[in-house]
Amino acid sequence: MWSRLRSKSRRPPFLLHYRSAEWFIVTSIAIAIFSETLIYAIFIPVLPFALVSRARVERDEVQRWTATLLAVHAGFQIAFSPLSGWIADRTSTRRGPLLLSYLLLAGATLLLMFGRSIGTFIAARALQGAAAAAGWTIGLALLVDTVGVDQMGEASGWVSFSSNVGILSGPLLGGVLYEKAGYYSVFYMCLGIIALDIVLRLLIVEKRVARRWLEEKRHTQSIDDAEKADPQQGSPSPTSAPVIEVKQGVPSSSVSNLDSTSHDSITPQPPPPPPAEESPSRVPDQTTESNTPTQPPHTTPHPPAIWTILTSKRILVPLWAALVAATISTSFDTILPIRVANLFHFNSLGAGLIFLAIIIPTLASALVGKLTDRLGARLITTAGFLVLSPTLVCLRFVDHDSVAQKALLCALLAVCGAASSMLLVPVMAEVAHCVESAQKMHPERFGAQGAFAQGYGVMNGIYAVGTLVGPIWSGFMIDGTDWATTTWTLGLLAGVTAIPMFLLLGGWVGRRGWKAELLSPESEGVRKDRESKALVAVEKV
Repeated sequence: MWSRLRSKSRRPPFLLHYRSAEWFIVTSIAIAIFSETLIYAIFIPVLPFALVSRARVERDEVQRWTATLLAVHAGFQIAFSPLSGWIADRTSTRRGPLLLSYLLLAGATLLLMFGRSIGTFIAARALQGAAAAAGWTIGLALLVDTVGVDQMGEASGWVSFSSNVGILSGPLLGGVLYEKAGYYSVFYMCLGIIALDIVLRLLIVEKRVARRWLEEKRHTQSIDDAEKADPQQGSPSPTSAPVIEVKQGVPSSSVSNLDSTSHDSITPQPPPPPPAEESPSRVPDQTTESNTPTQPPHTTPHPPAIWTILTSKRILVPLWAALVAATISTSFDTILPIRVANLFHFNSLGAGLIFLAIIIPTLASALVGKLTDRLGARLITTAGFLVLSPTLVCLRFVDHDSVAQKALLCALLAVCGAASSMLLVPVMAEVAHCVESAQKMHPERFGAQGAFAQGYGVMNGIYAVGTLVGPIWSGFMIDGTDWATTTWTLGLLAGVTAIPMFLLLGGWVGRRGWKAELLSPESEGVRKDRESKALVAVEKV
């Protein structure tokens, strides 16, 4: 009876089964990532006009301030990615930090909407960078909490798919809305999307929260079944219940065990037998021990979890892949519009539409994610870089204006897009495996919540570094050399990166070298057990 009254006072959340379902959580996170990338990209075609008409920037300084705002966004994303991961791993749920990222994104949107100075635009881009850091980092950590490490490839594929859709549709929607409905219409839509994200996040019931409700429901059901089987158990009388004396120092679990056996006869246990007589050499001096205060055991402080992740050799490989992928991807943002404008005489619309050849093939990211879970990150990532390398080099053959050259450029860009989709999705899955391996090797350094958010915070920060390196690299190369040299240097970078991806991603391909880091956690555990046994043997001697 009492259990039924307690269950009525604490009902589980409405539609708990659906709100905690994997498909609902993955869909909500994918929509959140879509919103972040859409809001970032939707302002790209509007920004040059807004700088002139609202921030009063001179036309000859628009390019400089555009690059500055992009650098501010990337800089704050680099700084806030590890920080947001650290905060998220120290909260009981991901709800609070993720909602905070939406509020930051809403604040950035309002600043861009009403701002009329360059300082306001800089503050807005800074908030956008911080929101992107928190959204990506915590969103990916929530995916791991939901689907588990082994299914992270497919989940990352859907997230990558939604990100590509946002990047694809953002500039198109921004240009059309600005042209047809005015400046404020762009931000009305952005605020509506953020409101949808907040509603979806409030509806999500995380797996760890749903698990507590389900366990409580099963516990309540078992008590109800016991009460139905023995009606006297649900309302015990004071005279029938045995009196159990709980002494200080008895664990609460022992008390609960005693309480659960209240109807059984409790017989006193015989006292333990006296200890065996020790030899005189082993008998301690009682007078000395009684006068010496007991010292607490000395514990060596462990390094923080994020330091353990950063110093892991295994995670360096996917981080390098993320850096190279971001560098190559953002290099095209700088040089491709200028190239097609000078070679094919495309206007701004044509220069924007040429990116469709890259982005459309990346919509197959969900399929890449499934293949990653089945084949592993090593083969998929290596194949991606091997296909990307010669394709980038072949871009040098697009050197004059003709229909055939335009078709060749679109075909090569489509292959680049397909290869690019094979890079980031396996990397996101591999980071989860790296963090899980580090947790198994050093469980004392990780809290109860784990450190998946911190792992993705590091990856997101490294990717943001690549977004800074890419435009600088390609801009420097295109100014100092030419299009052909720039593309083959990017192809060389991709080809060289394929080597460590094949040899080291997910572990040494030959299972030799870096054994402490790259082999399974069980191997490290065996080594630690052997060392501890050797230490005990030395102490006995």
